[in-house]
Amino acid sequence: AGGERISFILSSLNDDFLTDPRVKRVVAALRGSSRTSEAVDFQCQIADLTEEERTFLSGIALDESPEPTEKGVDQLLKDLEISHLKGESAALQQAIQRAEDEGLDLTELVRQKEIAEKRISHLRSRKG
Repeated sequence: AGGERISFILSSLNDDFLTDPRVKRVVAALRGSSRTSEAVDFQCQIADLTEEERTFLSGIALDESPEPTEKGVDQLLKDLEISHLKGESAALQQAIQRAEDEGLDLTELVRQKEIAEKRISHLRSRKG
């Protein structure tokens, strides 16, 4: 599902936000086939996927959710980025604690964590 929103999603989605390797492979396959100008052949799109990845994609394809809206897609992309940034922030906090325990300079780690936290705050405050 997604119709005209698929190309927007594929162009806007940051692969770093994806945690499931099957999703990463499916997105890569869809991106690879979307670069051609000719009509899209679904069988060609999934030709390089493993059986597990095809089964995963079939489950998604059978989902009868309503077509996504622009607002819904924007919200999903925003939620993915927030989730990614939260994980990054937690990892930075652990690195800060280790550096502090070892008496190392914390400046760069703290700066990176502040940037992640500011981006999370900005995303949460953004309408949509």
